[in-house]
Amino acid sequence: MEGILTTRARRGPARFLWTGLLALLVGAGFLIYLKAAVFPFASVRPVHSEEEFNRAGDPEFDVRIPMSEENAAAFRNLLGGGYPPPGEPYGDTDVEAAGRRIARFVRGRMRQAPGVLRRVDAVLGEPVQEYPGLCSEYSKIVVAAAQSLGLTGRVIWMDGHTTSEIFFPGYGWVVVDSNGNLMFRLPADRDVQSPKLQTQEIPGRDFLQSAKGAGRWAGVTTILDSPEIPAPFRLTTGSENDPDFSDSTIRLAYRGNPLAMVVEGPRLMDFDLHTRDAKRIFRYLAFGEPIFHATQLRSADRPPAGNLRSLTLWILGLELTLLGVSIREFFRR
Repeated sequence: MEGILTTRARRGPARFLWTGLLALLVGAGFLIYLKAAVFPFASVRPVHSEEEFNRAGDPEFDVRIPMSEENAAAFRNLLGGGYPPPGEPYGDTDVEAAGRRIARFVRGRMRQAPGVLRRVDAVLGEPVQEYPGLCSEYSKIVVAAAQSLGLTGRVIWMDGHTTSEIFFPGYGWVVVDSNGNLMFRLPADRDVQSPKLQTQEIPGRDFLQSAKGAGRWAGVTTILDSPEIPAPFRLTTGSENDPDFSDSTIRLAYRGNPLAMVVEGPRLMDFDLHTRDAKRIFRYLAFGEPIFHATQLRSADRPPAGNLRSLTLWILGLELTLLGVSIREFFRR
């Protein structure tokens, strides 16, 4: 009997240590996984075709940012006139002019620095005060500006970069990357690879003259799926506060990017990719209230993002079980 008790006494501390160590390893591994996971606390709807992903109007998914008519009128006043009436088709030069003017406005109201933009009217004040933000915040203002003109804009979250697209009637989705100071032009023959990646900027010449022989302006899905990135065009003159993307940065941000996700509009202003709000995470885990909704273009080479609530709850349950066993063994010594 004494030997059995002695053996049990020895096993108690050993079990306590092993279960405690296992709990720590599981917890640490899961935290690392969540840190690396893309949008772990989001509700993501997968779509598997570019046609579905690029629908101009989706009754199941709202990309519009909540904005008062007063703010919309202020945007229109600052952006100036000369656009086709709402609903009228845009030609090639109309698309270029609108993208250039919107990018110039956004870059004049923002500066490249860490910051979170919660309200669109934060950039409408006079005199102009540049608001700090990164690519995600620039993209929000592009969408708001487009919306004020009667156009549909949307924010596209990608792996390591956020950009924006505008849907031009009669033309389609076109990237207007105000943070990188870019639009993209396809080659004239879509089946031929683009020439060597080189920004097209010819001082003193009309912008479209430098695009002679080129094809249409490109959207995100076309750029990501191209064997070579379509030729990027600078939209405005670069500045110290708004550095232009280099060729290597353009390749890194766009070529073969595994993630293409449209973020819903109503919650767009409330979420920052680089933060993890503890209260929102708790509401997501406890009540299934996601931080935001998104639509992801999925394929064999685009792994799923978001929708990790079940896995997170399962791991938390395992953690609690291991900790319970460890505590029980501690008091049984």
